[in-house]
Amino acid sequence: GETVPTGSRSAQLELIRYLNSEGLTVDYSVQMCEKSTKVGIRLEKDAIKPGEHIRGEIVGTTGCKETVISLVDDAQRVIWRQVFSDVEEIPLDISLEHQQSKYALFRVDADDDLAWTNVYFNTVDEDREDFTFTIWSNHGSSSRVSRLGLDQLRQAGVDNVMECTWGCVSQNLMRRIPRRIKEAGINYSPYATFIRGPTAEVAQGSDCVMMDAWPEYCRTGAFRVEDGGRNHNSTRVMDIAEASRDIGAFFYSLGDENSLSKDETDENCFCDKCQERFRNYLKRTYGTMSALNAEYGSQYLNWSEIHPLRLEEARSRGLIPLWMDFRDFMEGQWVDLHRYVAAQVQSMDSNAVLGIEGMAPPEKWYTGWNFYRLLPYFRFAAPYFKGRDVRALQYLGNKSVRGAWYGSYEGQMSESSMRRTPWLYLLAGLNGTFWWTANFTKKGRSFSNCNVFRPDLTMLDHFSQSAKEVRFIKESGIGKLMAGARPFPTGVRVHYSNPCLRMSAACPESVSWAESMENFESVLEEGAIAYSYLSPQELESAVLDDIKVLVLPQSRAMSDAECDAVVRFVRKGGLLIADSIPAAYDEHGRLREVNPLFELFVTNSIAPHKVGDGYTVLTLDAFQNAAISAKEGLSGAMITNMWELLALVGVEPFVKVLDGVHNIVRADVFENNGVVLVGMIGPSLPLSAESVESLRTVNLRNDMWAYDLGKDGKCLGRGKSFAIELDPLIGRVLAFSAKEIQ
Repeated sequence: GETVPTGSRSAQLELIRYLNSEGLTVDYSVQMCEKSTKVGIRLEKDAIKPGEHIRGEIVGTTGCKETVISLVDDAQRVIWRQVFSDVEEIPLDISLEHQQSKYALFRVDADDDLAWTNVYFNTVDEDREDFTFTIWSNHGSSSRVSRLGLDQLRQAGVDNVMECTWGCVSQNLMRRIPRRIKEAGINYSPYATFIRGPTAEVAQGSDCVMMDAWPEYCRTGAFRVEDGGRNHNSTRVMDIAEASRDIGAFFYSLGDENSLSKDETDENCFCDKCQERFRNYLKRTYGTMSALNAEYGSQYLNWSEIHPLRLEEARSRGLIPLWMDFRDFMEGQWVDLHRYVAAQVQSMDSNAVLGIEGMAPPEKWYTGWNFYRLLPYFRFAAPYFKGRDVRALQYLGNKSVRGAWYGSYEGQMSESSMRRTPWLYLLAGLNGTFWWTANFTKKGRSFSNCNVFRPDLTMLDHFSQSAKEVRFIKESGIGKLMAGARPFPTGVRVHYSNPCLRMSAACPESVSWAESMENFESVLEEGAIAYSYLSPQELESAVLDDIKVLVLPQSRAMSDAECDAVVRFVRKGGLLIADSIPAAYDEHGRLREVNPLFELFVTNSIAPHKVGDGYTVLTLDAFQNAAISAKEGLSGAMITNMWELLALVGVEPFVKVLDGVHNIVRADVFENNGVVLVGMIGPSLPLSAESVESLRTVNLRNDMWAYDLGKDGKCLGRGKSFAIELDPLIGRVLAFSAKEIQ
């Protein structure tokens, strides 16, 4: 360190030089090390929310003729100023009009003395109402490069940094890092922890420890000192939350690529405590040993004889229901482990927005994910971009942060991919896009296409292309409008069931549960039919009057209550669509002798079958490979077929969009306060000489006023059909209203 000479009205500054292995300076930073003043600023806290007051006191002003207190924000605006004369101490109770500032310099000029500190504004509640651009990064260093990098990210349009350097930082840095990010005009989110299931097979006679954390917390109300899960440090998580709560974390990530098991061979957990809890789960589920034996076709004499089985052993012993129940039990424990870690954060930050991101493939039964059980406890999630997982984010709590990852890890950094992706995410109903990574610091990769920076800290082209689209989405107002929108209501629901996922693994068919989901959803989405999921519990308990269409994709494992609800739904006038006879097994995986849904279908025809006031359709392979066909632009006949089926119960798309050669093309439809929003994405390059790929004819059911939000809200007039030309690669959003909007 070298002390820089300063005047009496400044501070002592410390110059820190960063040296390489040869002792040469490669970077530097400057920080305050001693204030040359008798004046002191004492604040109750250094961060406030809009509407809160800055409280504290100024001391050491005795004998000062004039004391000037001012706040200058990050846009260099004086947002508060007051002059005091001949006072010993100055109590503070400052009310500010919110100016969208991220922080302000709190400065006290008392005659020849000078003191200052920063005050930070916790604006995350308001900021979550817009489309957000999050980047994975680390800023543990206070170096000039780190600060310039943050400034470049802000100018590019990044408004949230997910900070990932918590593994080896001090408590002082835990407090300093979020404030450093805030000083760049960017929100901050901590990558707080990382959770894995037991490391490998946990044998009888041992204790996995982690799965007992939640039950113990529920009994005692106390957190463990030791880890609550592999790679999870309880103390550090609470330290991070304590350092973040005042300044406001945009969200807390409880892990990236969390997974209960790494693959099919790593089933868990078979430790003694988990086995005992599993037996208690079976007692609650079945009540008596005779009821369990009737379900399993077994001859157990007492509960202590029951041990969970791996899939192959369950198949060989004819005990698939035992395996199904064990997986359901483990999914519940996996949910509870995340609830335990969430409770640790919430104990320090009661306003925390919590969640997970980059989840290990949820369609794999061994990863442990059950979104309709887990996500209601969270308000943040960012999976990898798969339609099924994105749709499941409907189960998040209110005012949630919904995003998906992309970036240099994909290797797809063409202009087409970079410019399209933010629009794809926006039109999938997400309110954020997440980029990996800003600065990959592993040796040899500090400046490479793993990052967003060139060595001179200018942005690499692929990142700049994507950032440009995000800026337009935000600056045009489209992002905020879409963030407050919901899928256009159509009355179409798709059965989304983890028992069906597990059944697909236990007794495979030619089409898996995941493939069936993808095929049905592809036809609906390409045909501009919005839909939402219906979990087993929702199907059992929901009033189905607002549902017109129920799709059962490889729904082979259903409870009696689900079956009863389906029968009532059809007989009262609903349309039931399935690609195989549903409910051949109950929810535990027992093959039914009599299937209550079998009589609803005609098995030798794909034509609609009248049942009561409703219809059933067994599509068999009519929509097989629909997802592949959609990517090749060959799904038009399937879409028309689906439209004809939906018309049986009065469901038709709000809009039908055709390209320049009259092929059906995808449009995503949303509703916001009575205004219908229709989003489309332009064609890939290169275009033909006639550019017919860019032409779109938008056909509505009724006459409406139309506005082009991609062209500053230009009014297109009133009508039922509108011709537009899309720009290549990027999105366009049209707004339709029954009334003219001034």
